[in-house]
Amino acid sequence: AATVSGGAGIALGDERGEQASFEFADELRVDAQDTVGALAALGLELHLASGDREAPVAQAAAALGIERYAAQLRPEGKLGLRRELQSRGWRVLMIGECINDGRVLA
Repeated sequence: AATVSGGAGIALGDERGEQASFEFADELRVDAQDTVGALAALGLELHLASGDREAPVAQAAAALGIERYAAQLRPEGKLGLRRELQSRGWRVLMIGECINDGRVLA
């Protein structure tokens, strides 16, 4: 599975300066590429909408072969994207994985 790193991290220190730092990365699910490939093979237009920062979202989209993506979206931004696509007459299928996806999934 691909690892997606956006440079998100934390540094710990004291009066002597930085003592430790940690960088966080996400690993795409092992079945993500197969799932996205199967959806694309059905002729679906795929979008990735995320609340995460631009760099990791762009990396994830590239790793999955998704050309259209949006980063740093709040729940209302994801809802706006869904409504925009629906206004074109499209049926929209959304898959979410966290609590801030609840509004758009409802």
